[in-house]
Amino acid sequence: MGEYPFLPDDKATRRRWLRRLEDIDDLLFLLQQSLDKPLKDCHVLDLGCGQGSLSVPIATRVRDIVGIDISERLIDMARDWAEKEGIGNARFEAVSVYDYDGTGSFDIAICSDVIEHVPDQRGLVKVLVENLRVGGAFYMTTNNKLWPLEGHHRLPFLSYLPRSLADRYVRIMGKGDRFWIYPLTLSEFRRILDEFPLTYELKPPRNPRTLLYRFGKRLVQVNEVFWNLANAFQVVGVRSG
Repeated sequence: MGEYPFLPDDKATRRRWLRRLEDIDDLLFLLQQSLDKPLKDCHVLDLGCGQGSLSVPIATRVRDIVGIDISERLIDMARDWAEKEGIGNARFEAVSVYDYDGTGSFDIAICSDVIEHVPDQRGLVKVLVENLRVGGAFYMTTNNKLWPLEGHHRLPFLSYLPRSLADRYVRIMGKGDRFWIYPLTLSEFRRILDEFPLTYELKPPRNPRTLLYRFGKRLVQVNEVFWNLANAFQVVGVRSG
């Protein structure tokens, strides 16, 4: 891949975006363990693809990929980046994920850091399942509601508060007019996934970058109860029915 032409201006967002790019090999490694066909032959759906931060690099490794996002501006950025890279097997559509119907044709569905952005979280997982063929693999990530530093507004203990107090906290700290994230605890996340014909596992990072992440990986490998204390959840699984 060439240079990344659409890095966001906000420094914290830029760091998260670049980390996503660095983690693509790990993401695909985890998915490959659940695939029943070679990665290069897979049709991939990226729900909430944004400016293509995952879709464009992944396109070079798969048969084709469709990226869906409600923002026309971000979809235009993804299209421009794919065109700049000479990638012809990536298609991007500006549409709500709830309105997209791929009729169960995808081998892989990716939904990375999206579910916490929507109030109808069950509906999002339903869309993922309906667009994934039986036996197809999926990858999901989301922030942990119980992590002390909320990952989007960067305010301590924000996600612990009732919605009305959280909105006021955000306004007082000059971080916007409301708390627009819908974070999940591990039990809440599992409860949604368990409503659907999915088998899945929580997966720690393959190559943790920091001492804290390496320590956290060790903890969850010793006992899954420590996932409740993780800063985020990474899930890989298969549509089983």
